[in-house]
Amino acid sequence: MMMIKAFFYVVFPWVALAILAWAGEKLFRKLRKRNATN
Repeated sequence: MMMIKAFFYVVFPWVALAILAWAGEKLFRKLRKRNATN
């Protein structure tokens, strides 16, 4: 059980970081596209 908990503590921050990076990139591209059209 402790191994699973440790695994989550190690992996979860990286998963959250990856999701944040992906969402940030999508948002950045949308903003850049909008600025290019103006």
